[in-house]
This record gives sequence, structure tokens and C-alpha cells, in this order.
Amino acid sequence: MSLASGSLIASPTNILTIHDVILDSPVWRANLLHLEDQIEHFEKWIDGFLRALKGYIDVIKKYNTQASTLCKKTFFHDIDDSLIVGNVINKFASTLQSTIAYKMKMASDIEDLLYNPLQKLMRQDIKDYKDCKKQFDKTLDKYETQLYRYNQLSKQREASALREDAFQMYDHRKSYIRSSGEYFMKLISFKSTIENMLIEYFSNALNLHMEELDESTYVYDSVKDKLSGWKQWLLEVIYNYSVSRILHSSLYLLE
Repeated sequence: MSLASGSLIASPTNILTIHDVILDSPVWRANLLHLEDQIEHFEKWIDGFLRALKGYIDVIKKYNTQASTLCKKTFFHDIDDSLIVGNVINKFASTLQSTIAYKMKMASDIEDLLYNPLQKLMRQDIKDYKDCKKQFDKTLDKYETQLYRYNQLSKQREASALREDAFQMYDHRKSYIRSSGEYFMKLISFKSTIENMLIEYFSNALNLHMEELDESTYVYDSVKDKLSGWKQWLLEVIYNYSVSRILHSSLYLLE
């Protein structure tokens, strides 16, 4: 599920008040179910995203190893040839080596600034939320069981005979309201934490991508003038070779 549509971040918790929680209003119950559903979707989304991100980082690391081997094999050493050939080949290798280094740094930084913090969120913040939800669900079950029992008894007994049951119902309701208030604050806090973390971590990741692109662009720009010079050299060589062939043919015909 996309976070852009019907998302946890877009959940209208601003319409909830503590009074809705205390009164156990339909607004509280409806928003409670909605938020819990969104958190469940969020957990599935982040789990899938982290798996994909880990695969992406691993592929870059593997690519880095293979590309580094390619660079080492490409550098032109101890071979007699024209100076320009060695310059072109070595420039290709050094350019590849530089861009690989920038991409590897970007992958390492993404692991530190995006993957690891989100992993911690999964292990700690989501776990804390689940523990709180589990405790709330137990209290809710007890409250609703007692409420059902009390309603059934009220149909069978006189009001004077329900005094003890009414006290028990009051205690269960008080525990439920206290638990609801704590759970409400946990939901609001958890929602705010997720919003802040996602904005911070993904902003950092986007900035890392931009830095990697800027660094790579700088390397490519520094090569452009050399490429133009090499192309010009190649055209001159081809031209001179063609002129030499024409002269050679002319001399042959004159003999």
C-alpha cells in the first residue's frame, strides 16, 4: 500500500480529543480502528522497503567489488604504445574508479542514515507500540466482557440487586478509561515519531543521492575537454592516413 494515499501520516487525529476517549465515543472507536489499520499497513510497507533497500545496498557493494577489479585490469602499464593511447585508457579507468567510489560512499551513508535507523524503528518503536496495544486490548476485552455481563444481568435483576455488579462495572470502566488515555497518547506520540523520522531519514537519503550525482557530474565534466581533444586527434590521424594513402597511390601510378 502506498503511503501517499490513505496513509498513516494523513490520518485525521487532530479531530480526536481526550473527551472522546473518556466518553468512549464512536469518534474514538472509529479513529482507533483506522489508526491501528494504518499502522499495520505501515509495518508491512517498511518491512518490504527495508528488504528491498538491503538488496540495493548489497548489489552496489557487489558492483563495487567487480568494478574495482575491472579498474585494476584496465590501467595501462608497461606496454609500448603511443602516449595518447595510454592516457585515454587510464582516464577511462580513473573516471570509472572515481564514480564507483562516490556511489559506494553513497550506499554506505544510506545504510547508516536510512537503513539502520529504520531497522531500529522496527525493533524498538514499533515493538513498544505493539506492547502497549497488547495491554490495551486485554483491558478492552475485560471491559467489554464485564459490560455485556452487566447489561445481561440488568435485564434479569432489580436495580437494587445490581449494587455489587455496578461497583465492579465502575472499576472496569475506570481501568478502561485510564488505559484508553494512555493508549491514545501512545498513538499520537507514535504517529508523530514516524512522521518526523520518515521526513528526516528520507531527506537525508535524497541529499546523499544528490551529492553522489554532483560528484559524478564533476568528474564527467572534467573529462569533456579531453574527449573533444581525443576526437580531434582521431580525425586528424584518419585524415593524415587518407592523405598518405592518396600520395602513395599517386606515386605508384607515376612509376
